[in-house]
Amino acid sequence: MSVPAAAASVAAAVGLVVEVAGPCISFTLRDGSAVGGVARGSGAGSGSPDLAAAMEDCLRGLPGDVRIVLLHDLHQLHELHELHEHLDSGELGRWSRVARRLSERADLLSVALLAGRTSGLGLALALACDLRVMADDAALRLADTRAGRVPVLGTASALVGAVGYANALWLCLTGEPVTAAEAARLGLVARVVPARELDAEADRLTAHLLAGPRDAVTETKALLAGVAARSGPAAVRQHEAETDALTRLLGTSARNAG
Repeated sequence: MSVPAAAASVAAAVGLVVEVAGPCISFTLRDGSAVGGVARGSGAGSGSPDLAAAMEDCLRGLPGDVRIVLLHDLHQLHELHELHEHLDSGELGRWSRVARRLSERADLLSVALLAGRTSGLGLALALACDLRVMADDAALRLADTRAGRVPVLGTASALVGAVGYANALWLCLTGEPVTAAEAARLGLVARVVPARELDAEADRLTAHLLAGPRDAVTETKALLAGVAARSGPAAVRQHEAETDALTRLLGTSARNAG
């Protein structure tokens, strides 16, 4: 099994390392990965291919024998609010499809391996995954609201589902960093491990996930996650509401700046 050559080529161009090993595929963000054509340390219009499109192409092209998707180094992604002037509705739509592809297949399990300080777009993708494992020296931060934005890409619904309304509101409005221990207590992550053991834990978890009969694992995910409800009209309306809210805020910012 391999990723389509065109998708792999675009992925490499934006600093996305794609590795395939049997039924597992891993995505690793290198420092300098580009979002919306903007790479870390570069100006707008750098000409970098679109990371959202690259990830979507890779995920869309996965054959049926892939069972595990691993996401590494999501903290390397820029804050979504830092790039708002370079994002349009099409870009947000692509990221929204990437987020949905991480969880919509009942026979595919996605795992985010969190190191560093993850926020913005990286955190949105992590919350879209089925499972999250966090290094003990890492942190999470819901910084969008403090920066005059709103959580998008399903972050709001994922947060409320994981920690409840009151805790989700607290995290969004305060923007306080969430330590690994606190993230585990709240239910944002399934496991916390020493930073040096994060890769080893990924290997152990992958082995455990693959040990179960595929049909039983698929039915269990569908049962627990409520796949039909999450991929139905209610989920679509939630994503549309998030995008509309962000659009209104961006419009207000532009008028105020003028």
